[in-house]
Amino acid sequence: NKEVGFVYDDIVDDWFSEAISIESYDSFVRSLVDGDMEKFEMYITSYIMQSGSYFDFNKNTPEQVFHVFILGLVVGLRGEYYIRSNQESGLGRFDVVMLPKQSGRAGILLEFKATDDPKKLKAKAKEGLKQVKDKQYLELFRQQGVKDVLAIGLAFCGKQMCLVSEKVLLEHE
Repeated sequence: NKEVGFVYDDIVDDWFSEAISIESYDSFVRSLVDGDMEKFEMYITSYIMQSGSYFDFNKNTPEQVFHVFILGLVVGLRGEYYIRSNQESGLGRFDVVMLPKQSGRAGILLEFKATDDPKKLKAKAKEGLKQVKDKQYLELFRQQGVKDVLAIGLAFCGKQMCLVSEKVLLEHE
C-alpha cells in the first residue's frame, strides 16, 4: 500500500526524529491514557501543524491518512495496551482500539472521520462517536472484561481537527 508507506515514511518517521522531544511525546501519550482530552487535542493539532505540509494534510486527505498518523503516534503505548486497528466488533469495524493489559484500567477507542468542510468538523466528530454506539464497537471491551471505555470521535479537515469524547461505563452480566 503506497499511501500507507508514504504516510509512515514521510510524516511519522520525520515527526519522531525532528518535531518533538521524548518528554513531549510522553506527555502526549499520558494525556490520552489519563483522559485529558484538551491536552490530547492540543498535542495532535500541534504535531499536525509542525510535521505535516499542506501536501500531507489538505482538505481532500482521506480518513486513512489520519488513521495511520494517529496509529503511529499511539504505538508507544503498546507496553500498556493491546492496540488493534480496523478489526470487527459488534456490527462493524472500529478504527483503533486500545485494550488495557492491566485489569481495572480504562479502554480507549478512537473513531476517525474526514471532511472537506471545516464547518462540519464538530458534527463529523460527533458522527464518529455515534457510530461507536450504533455499531456496538464497545462489545469487544465487554468481552474482555473492561469496565470503562474512553470513546473518542476525531474529525479532520486538512490541518484542522476536532474531537469529542465520552467516558462509557459498561455493564457486565
